[in-house]
Amino acid sequence: MLEGTKSVNKIWIVLAIILTLLGLAIFGTYAHYLPKISDDHTAWSSFGSLLSGFFTLGGVIATIATLLFLNAQNKNQQDFIEWQKQALSFDQYINHRKLFIERLSELQIVCNNQIRFSNPDRLYNSLFPNNSPTKIFLTVKPDRSDESHNLLGDLGSLLEKVETDLDKAVWDGVSARQFAFDLIIVKDHLQIEWTGEDSDGDILVDGKNTGINIYSINEFCSKCSLIFDSFLHYSGNAPFKGFMKGTPRYVREALIECFSRPWKDIPIKALKSIEGLSSLEYLLFHIDSMRDASGNWVLPMTYKNLARAFSSREEVLKLRDYSRLSHLVKIGVQEVEWTLELSANNKANQKTFHDLLTCAEMFNALNDLFEADKQQDFDF
Repeated sequence: MLEGTKSVNKIWIVLAIILTLLGLAIFGTYAHYLPKISDDHTAWSSFGSLLSGFFTLGGVIATIATLLFLNAQNKNQQDFIEWQKQALSFDQYINHRKLFIERLSELQIVCNNQIRFSNPDRLYNSLFPNNSPTKIFLTVKPDRSDESHNLLGDLGSLLEKVETDLDKAVWDGVSARQFAFDLIIVKDHLQIEWTGEDSDGDILVDGKNTGINIYSINEFCSKCSLIFDSFLHYSGNAPFKGFMKGTPRYVREALIECFSRPWKDIPIKALKSIEGLSSLEYLLFHIDSMRDASGNWVLPMTYKNLARAFSSREEVLKLRDYSRLSHLVKIGVQEVEWTLELSANNKANQKTFHDLLTCAEMFNALNDLFEADKQQDFDF
């Protein structure tokens, strides 16, 4: 703005100097000769014409100078308006970014401080890639195209896929592993880290807790839905309507079986610190497969107790209480012994009898292990 004003001032000075010098030259000449030709009317007529032309020239010069001045003023005003726009955009950008980061802090509190966003600045740039200090876009639409997909579009596709998988009733090892991968990818897209306490069943990647628990997938999905819905609201989109359900039994059991053995090719595993937990998981599936001719469980009480014990993360955590864990095993030992006595004289179903012997062996081994631990703690 100052440069334009200086240029106009220079033009004014130059034009004033030219006009002054021209006037001095013309009127100086006539002042020198006018006394000698004062009676010459023709000379006075010429002088009048010259005087008229000089003022006309002066008027033209003044008009040009005025136009140049107005043009410079207009340019200065436009520059000022542009500067105001940039300043306003900068303030909006700072405030928009600040409010977004504050919202992330609120989400962490809503999630009981069990998560934190690893890099709020990077997350803002990922969600609003076109924003900068000189321009800001308050609305971002989810884009799922292969050419120009964005974070909202990717998250929407992933979460919809996860929700569809939650309704599946038939699982195998490959689909269960892919489901676990999808959950980990969702976590990475949300750029969250687990800061809560470790629980048995939490999925670990390279030894780092993801906060995804195989016994309670609904807990992780609820957090993801809450965060994604907040992103959609902040970017001017309709809310995400999904995950209005618990963890179906089929999904939970598919993940339990998927993590019942190590992943040799990838450093991913489920945390299991409770002694004998893997054996109890095996017994859960084994006893579920033991049915009589009518399709009823051969060990109904034991199966129901095991199914309840693995129904959620909270239920599994209760097994850290030695008395609960020991009670669960003792019930299994007693029901197996009782069922073996009933079927001792009936060898018609050799497979069921063999399965009962397997269960008896595993339950007795667990019982002996817990009794030995109890005695060791007592001696200590």
